[in-house]
Amino acid sequence: MFDRDFDGFMSDLGRIIQKYETAKAMGDFIYLEVSEYEELFDHYFSTGDFEQAISLIQSGCKAHPYAGSLSLKHAEVLLELGQLEQAEEWLDVAESLQPNDLQIVLNRADLLAMRDKHQQAIDLVNDRLRIASKEEAIELYIELADIYEDVEHYVEVIEALEALLKFHPKHVDALNRLWFAVELTGMYAKSIEIHQGLLDKDPYHEAAWFNIAQAHIGMENLKEAISALEFVLAINEGHDAASILCADLYVELQDYEKALALYHSVLELNLPNRDVFLRLANCYTMVNDVDEAKVYYRRCISLDPRNDEAFYGLGCCLLAEEKHEDCLSPLEKAVRLNRSNLDYSITLMEAYKELSDWELAISLLKDIVKDNSDNQRLMMELAMLYVEAGEVQDAIDWLEDCIELFPHEADFHFAHAVYCYTLGRRNQAIVSAEQGMLCDEQRASHWILSEPHMADDPLFANLLRT
Repeated sequence: MFDRDFDGFMSDLGRIIQKYETAKAMGDFIYLEVSEYEELFDHYFSTGDFEQAISLIQSGCKAHPYAGSLSLKHAEVLLELGQLEQAEEWLDVAESLQPNDLQIVLNRADLLAMRDKHQQAIDLVNDRLRIASKEEAIELYIELADIYEDVEHYVEVIEALEALLKFHPKHVDALNRLWFAVELTGMYAKSIEIHQGLLDKDPYHEAAWFNIAQAHIGMENLKEAISALEFVLAINEGHDAASILCADLYVELQDYEKALALYHSVLELNLPNRDVFLRLANCYTMVNDVDEAKVYYRRCISLDPRNDEAFYGLGCCLLAEEKHEDCLSPLEKAVRLNRSNLDYSITLMEAYKELSDWELAISLLKDIVKDNSDNQRLMMELAMLYVEAGEVQDAIDWLEDCIELFPHEADFHFAHAVYCYTLGRRNQAIVSAEQGMLCDEQRASHWILSEPHMADDPLFANLLRT
């Protein structure tokens, strides 16, 4: 029945749109009832066609000059376009035609807020709240929350939404926005208090249980959060967000079997989900079930061919299995999709090293260092990679560039000393080691002991003793 009514409404609206747009295109006059102007306006306004909405409502106001609802809509579209003076004039017209209309108060409050007169807007809303019905109060508290959000007064946002929930305990927008404000303020205990009040009246209020769980997470009370989420799932086993969040918490507590069971329950009740596939794959890697992990990484990729995390996870599984050739393709794909992720690039470099493809490994690490020019750890990694590849002179040359940039970094000096000593340049090694001692003598033993011949050299052995 509802579907037929809705289809009928849509066909009527389509008929009105066609009639209006045809007449307008031909320059013909067309008479429309106030209700038809309202329906057409709502269509154009909701689809963002403000030019049509303005043109239409201007015609409507001329055709029906005493229709306050049309004057009000004229004001609304002008507000949307930021034409505040004209919007105020049409609000005055609307108020003269239908005084005490709640929407006029709400629009005036918006107008004041847009003029940065937030306190006046708040006073206007509070004045109307004194005489408002229950239904009106709900809209007014939403407006109040909007205004306080605009000036980032989130404590007051929480207070407004708390008041609204006393009238409408299951107001979805209020519950969602309340949690957003709680996150920004860290008022987790207050959130628990508010939602516990809702539960005292309705123990089966799943949104209240869910928000309590999130508050406990904010307070790092993970077990209490899980307990609250279990209440949500007892009320509604199909609450996907609760199942996934609860499973994520089990992962954090390293209870992987329970996490896996919950992730699978989400898949059983719903269509395939890339995020759940990815979580399952990650969880299977944590229990060292590489085969199952690969299955779910691949399923995630089949739904989302640009999911860098899934490609990376699959590559890591193959690398762990020592399938070095096979791991290159997914790891390279992950790097291409997200070049800013250091872990991806470092893991790919390790894969190249396993295949002794030093040229590619060095080239990749040079690109990483270029993108992270202040990262001294990566700079040292490049020097060590040169040495692993048998390119000791390249390592020395690179370290000299590093020393120019960071002359007080002891590790660069000591590494330079060790590599010079390796090539038989003892005097150069002595100079570099002495510079390293001036920077941080505590680092000397780490480097000198890494080269046995150098550690046996009396001069360097003496450095260690000092």
